[in-house]
Amino acid sequence: MRRLWQQSEEVVDQRRKEIETEVEHLRQESERSVQAEITALRTNLMFEANTRAMECRLHAEAALEGRLLELAKELISELPGDSRKDLWQSLCRELPDEAWETVTTHPADQSRAKLDFPTAVIEGDDSISGGLIATAADGAILVDNTLRNRLLRVWPELLPKLMMELRAKVNNDDPACNDTTV
Repeated sequence: MRRLWQQSEEVVDQRRKEIETEVEHLRQESERSVQAEITALRTNLMFEANTRAMECRLHAEAALEGRLLELAKELISELPGDSRKDLWQSLCRELPDEAWETVTTHPADQSRAKLDFPTAVIEGDDSISGGLIATAADGAILVDNTLRNRLLRVWPELLPKLMMELRAKVNNDDPACNDTTV
């Protein structure tokens, strides 16, 4: 009876050890599964947060780009300043040889326009900060050599450089923590 009892206890002990081993394996597997889910959730949340941040940044940059263009247009009027005569001569030299019929320019440049285009009708326009618009051949030929138009032509090349400098400035001043585990 004792031997039978002892054998039964050995079998029970053996089975307990097997169960403990199985429980430990299940616990480890469960821990790995939880960690994998945590990692997947963290990755998905970070992706979503980065996507939203990028969308916000793109919207902000688009608004900034529009504002920069408006500021540049406003600042154009300050460009001619004391060098209005030199600017006028430079822009006039760029015109092709043509019998210009109408020349529209800023009122401050009308006297120069009358001298440089004696046969043309000279019109003043306060919205032209510098430069001129010349027409010939009954309007078939039109050259817009105003500072505003020149800005609009160079803007696609200028804007990326401005944005790159602004991004560098913002990134250099960024005190934010980049550690996402905090």
